Amino acid sequence: MRPRSAVVTALTAFGLTMTAVGLVGPAGAKPAAPAQVAVNRQLAPPMILPLVVEIDSLDGSESTSSQGGSTTVRLATDVLFAFGSADLSPRASNQLNDVAAKLRDVHGKVAVTGYTDTVGSDAVNIPLSLRRAQAVAAALAPGVSGVDLVATGRGSADPVAPNTVNGADNPSGRARNRRVEIVFAG
Repeated sequence: MRPRSAVVTALTAFGLTMTAVGLVGPAGAKPAAPAQVAVNRQLAPPMILPLVVEIDSLDGSESTSSQGGSTTVRLATDVLFAFGSADLSPRASNQLNDVAAKLRDVHGKVAVTGYTDTVGSDAVNIPLSLRRAQAVAAALAPGVSGVDLVATGRGSADPVAPNTVNGADNPSGRARNRRVEIVFAG
């Protein structure tokens, strides 16, 4: 006699038997009718969603995302600039050299857009964000050819993180909003 598996032993203890069709009730009981499964013959067409690939640097200073033939490189301005300044920091050159390498095979228009957090007014933030975008574009220009770098400043528009949470200041969100984005086809 073959040893019984634990499942078979457990089923038998409850008066059930395992058959090729499935579980059957106690001996002598009629098997239940097979369950009816409703089939929806009118299926909705599949949704095709754009694939978004995003890669963040370990230190959070850069992220790259690709979607629908467009690539966005997002640089944290805390690495590029001192607070309230549009002068590139010494740390910025390595990061901008890496970005210029990504642009070497790109041709045509490349948008360089500066953003700030909500500290200060638009009268201060919009010109500051423009000067920062212009500084990044000027630093990238010698490392690329065949590219039209177009700098714009958006101030605190288009935040990527909340500047406040439950009415309280959100320093990490504000830091993410202080950025320069480089957008190009590819």
